Amino acid sequence: MDFLALVYFGDELSVQQAGNRLTEKRKDRIFQKLLTMGHPVFLPYRAAKVAFIDSDTDWARELITQARELNNSQQNPGLEHSVTCMLDILEARLASQV
Repeated sequence: MDFLALVYFGDELSVQQAGNRLTEKRKDRIFQKLLTMGHPVFLPYRAAKVAFIDSDTDWARELITQARELNNSQQNPGLEHSVTCMLDILEARLASQV
């Protein structure tokens, strides 16, 4: 899944292309495991997929909240900052859609 296509670009074509890539990876067990993992690094990707491909913004917001709570446990401050930035941008994009 392409976080940039879903969150930064967000136009109809980008969302459709990200959805197509996600469909192609449906049989990739490692990718599917990462996408459903409850780790704060992977939760922003899952939230973007849920929000923009599955059109479930309420569940996406719950995933964002979960990621923020878990992000404090990161041992790498740089990774924690990156996840925080991704979540901030994702939340702003969700807020602009309402």
